[in-house]
Amino acid sequence: MNDLISALRFLTIIPLSTKEPCGEEQMARAVAWFPLAGLVIGGLLVAADLAGGALGLLPWQRNIAVLILGIVVTGALHIDGVSDTVDGVACSRASREDMLRIMKDSRIGAMGAIALVLDLLIRFLTLSCLEGPVRLPALLLAPAVGRFCVVLAASITPYARASGTGKTIFDTAGTREVSAGFITVLAAGVLLCGVERALLMLGGAVMAALLLRSYFVRRLGGMTGDTLGTVNEAAELLAMNLLLYRH
Repeated sequence: MNDLISALRFLTIIPLSTKEPCGEEQMARAVAWFPLAGLVIGGLLVAADLAGGALGLLPWQRNIAVLILGIVVTGALHIDGVSDTVDGVACSRASREDMLRIMKDSRIGAMGAIALVLDLLIRFLTLSCLEGPVRLPALLLAPAVGRFCVVLAASITPYARASGTGKTIFDTAGTREVSAGFITVLAAGVLLCGVERALLMLGGAVMAALLLRSYFVRRLGGMTGDTLGTVNEAAELLAMNLLLYRH
């Protein structure tokens, strides 16, 4: 349980505490729990959506509430990674070192801002299309799929920097962590959506994650925490849209 709490402390701003300080050793043990932490995040989104319905909110109001909660509860961790990543890799003639430097800069550039707006727009439009029996499973499962893809990408990719916040994830993620995440997400998907939809959702998200991973390795020689955030966002959005397609 402490490892799950550590995963939630890293991936969210939920005020949780454990008996141990959240150092590198505990963080390393928490990586395997990322997908389960994603289910917890998804559960909060489902609760917000149900609460909005009970309060009589209009569909667009519920979608905005879910969208805002997803940003707030994660501390904008992943969408910040999207803007930083796009700012860096958008410089087509920049060297690897320059791209990594730009990505680490706290200031946001024009391309990063555009990517951020598009991310939020696509997410809102996707939520607007998620109606009927597929809506709640999509809200619950997508965050778990995204975090699984983060663990998968980190397990097969070198860290592009000498040191950094995300280095522990890359050093830790391996077969055990990927297997645990795969079982967690697949079992939840089959339970909520059936075998066909679960495999379509998970398979599509994994394909997108691997394509992004290949691109980042080619441009940066590896991946960073920001690029993992980008993988998470892409996997989440694709997972929801694939469930929508099958609906």
